[in-house]
Amino acid sequence: MKTHQSTPRQDGNVLVICLFTCAILGFAIASCFVYVRNQMTAAARSQSWNESLVISEAGIEDGLMLINKYSDTTTPRGWWTNTATDDSWTRVGNAPLVFWVQRTLNGSRYDVFVTNGTQPWIRSVGTKSFSAGRAAIQRAIVVRATPGSLFQGGLIAKGGVTLQGNVLVDSFNSQLAGANIDGKYDPSIRRDNGSIASASSNVVATVTAGGSVQVYGKVYTGPEDGFVSNGGATIGSEAFVDGASTGIESGFVQNDLNLYVPDAPTPSTTGIPLPAKGNTVVGTNTYTSSYYLTEGSYRNVGNLQLSSSDKIVVSGNVKLEFMNDFKMSGSSQIIILPNSSLTIYARDSVDLAGGGVMNQTGYATNLTINGLPTCTSIKYTGSSDFVGTIYAPYAYLELSGGGSSDLHFVGSAVASSIKVSGHTQVHYDESLLQLPSGPHYYTTLWAEIPLSTTTSSTSSTSSSSTQTF
Repeated sequence: MKTHQSTPRQDGNVLVICLFTCAILGFAIASCFVYVRNQMTAAARSQSWNESLVISEAGIEDGLMLINKYSDTTTPRGWWTNTATDDSWTRVGNAPLVFWVQRTLNGSRYDVFVTNGTQPWIRSVGTKSFSAGRAAIQRAIVVRATPGSLFQGGLIAKGGVTLQGNVLVDSFNSQLAGANIDGKYDPSIRRDNGSIASASSNVVATVTAGGSVQVYGKVYTGPEDGFVSNGGATIGSEAFVDGASTGIESGFVQNDLNLYVPDAPTPSTTGIPLPAKGNTVVGTNTYTSSYYLTEGSYRNVGNLQLSSSDKIVVSGNVKLEFMNDFKMSGSSQIIILPNSSLTIYARDSVDLAGGGVMNQTGYATNLTINGLPTCTSIKYTGSSDFVGTIYAPYAYLELSGGGSSDLHFVGSAVASSIKVSGHTQVHYDESLLQLPSGPHYYTTLWAEIPLSTTTSSTSSTSSSSTQTF
């Protein structure tokens, strides 16, 4: 039997082929490892990129918590600047007021800067560690915070709003140049932000109007709600209403309102009893049969009725709590002297008839009636124009003007339900949107920014629109 023996040359070729094959396989395997490693790195980086934004948002929440510390309290909303350092924030520089804090989260961190102002800016930089030997990933967010207001329109109700008779609703701004005359309302500077709102939902009609009603502004209702006109109501812009138009201007009735109405603030201290009635001399004026209230807090236990020519005279910043009914009749009056203010806390019904409330300051911010949850009825039929605010989320509010002269309600009203009748004009003061105390700050601008951009470069002026619904 013959056998074929391989030659050395043939053996060498086989070896080369094997080595070449192994090299190809090794390269393929190495390529797979590199591909998988790169994929894992890319996935990890993508995850870190996303997480850094979440970390930044956590910093924004921290900033909002700082500036909202005194929201919905009787303490001025901006008081947070006086206690920020006590809350572990560090003041940076002197002007403007800037506060900074850094916090760590599972090895990552965020740096937050809050700039004080009417509309505070919050800038947060989130830093996420990626891997050893690689730079950390950072992303930055800036938001603008705008103070909420209890008074976002002329008439706001949790339930229905009824306008009946010769009713007019418009607006002005006591603090804006050109939108007032000496800080007061005048038809010549009328604006069309005197809006009406009903926060209820799933009701056929929560806002109704009958008679000769004119609304310079919008009507807002909740989902599935609507507006019903039983007369010659006109609702729209100033040009529309003044142009002898009738009906509703397109877009001025909306049923997508989502509005939260918190409870009224409560008195922070227990007041002293009312002083005895007597004759009060202030300057050259003598007020007979009057309760003279000076700076401080007062409380009346039991029902209180002002009749005949009884008066309450307010000098200084006064807080007055009524534990039971308060009623006015005859020619009785509440008189708020210049450079004074009155805040009423009502725990039961309030009937302001007679001579009504004479707010000699002329500004709505100097008179506030807070209806607490047990206050279910407030009426104003006094012969004096009402210049102030009413906030009574559980009360039925009735504003009624009589005779041929108009009753002017200057300010804003919030109630459970509202009825406006007779010769009554409601003039919403848009400056109430900027009250120092009230609901929380909410964000009106959110943007991711390059890290080279500073908070100051994103400064912005307030919007010219006053409507926040």
